[in-house]
Amino acid sequence: MLVDDYNGVVDLTQAGGILCLEFTNTVDNYLNPGDGERFSGYGDLIKWAGDVGILDGDEIESLSGLYAQRTSEGEDTLYSAKKLRHTIHTIFAAIMTVGEPAESDLHYLNRAVAEMHDHLTLVIGDDGPHWVWQGEADRLDAILWPVTYSAVSLLTSVDLGQMRECSGSSCTWLFYDTSKNRSRKWCKMGTCGNRAKAKRHYAKTKKKPAG
Repeated sequence: MLVDDYNGVVDLTQAGGILCLEFTNTVDNYLNPGDGERFSGYGDLIKWAGDVGILDGDEIESLSGLYAQRTSEGEDTLYSAKKLRHTIHTIFAAIMTVGEPAESDLHYLNRAVAEMHDHLTLVIGDDGPHWVWQGEADRLDAILWPVTYSAVSLLTSVDLGQMRECSGSSCTWLFYDTSKNRSRKWCKMGTCGNRAKAKRHYAKTKKKPAG
């Protein structure tokens, strides 16, 4: 798959709107990392990659077979995925609050970027030059390359002023706000938004005098 397929704002299955944000949103609350964890094993990482379009059906089957042969390596990759996920979330959360991320987080992301670049190859197609991944068929960690690419693309080429964190009290999901007046507050209106509405309604009802 072309590397550019992961650049910019995309329509994915969750709320973030950009691949790297969909990745960070695979855990509900970073203040309590066990809350809503989606990745309990490497197989969950494969399923997620299929859900968001990183892998097609044949690639899912191939990678699942490779994982069956190299289970320990898959679990090491899962650990790296969770570390990358936390780092990306921390970087963007820091940018939204204090203006810049910690050097340690940038250092870790730069290591992931260096690994990713080792697998980029420039090819000339019918519609011009394109970056493509090289060697992904034999690498369990290839799932992480598009995520890293997406994070760097967002950090360097998209208006970070449209980055948001969900206003839900127990939700730390990130999203890219493309609403008309840039006033979106919730990761999903049907979940966090409705819970907030119900909470406000309950508070108003409770304040009403009896009788």
